[in-house]
Amino acid sequence: MKNERLVDLSARIPLKGGKVPSDSPVSLQLEIDQLDAAKLAAALGKTFPVQGLLSAKGNFAGTLETLTGSLTAEATRIKPTAAGGPPTEPAAVKLTALVKEGNLTLDGTATQRPLQPAKPPSAAVLSRPLKR
Repeated sequence: MKNERLVDLSARIPLKGGKVPSDSPVSLQLEIDQLDAAKLAAALGKTFPVQGLLSAKGNFAGTLETLTGSLTAEATRIKPTAAGGPPTEPAAVKLTALVKEGNLTLDGTATQRPLQPAKPPSAAVLSRPLKR
């Protein structure tokens, strides 16, 4: 039997009185392998304005105060689903999120031939503290 899972997600999140204690260990693992956006839309009962393949891999662990981990997400073969527009080459987008020592850093790249890859300059990479 073929594996028809759309997403593999594993999480350990303890609750106490409906809240996650800040000093309790939590973990989250996520894996999406070449998920067709049309299958995701069908599973959600929606339609998307683009088609393509989605992949992601993430792993986070620690307490809410010491959470560390990373998430890499990639969308490939992105094309509009609507007919009648100008012909375009498929696009690709890659995003990376890193959580370490209370900071979130985001980076990404978008490519579509014949254009040069679009990547924010290193000074534009978003890095923000997670603590309030």
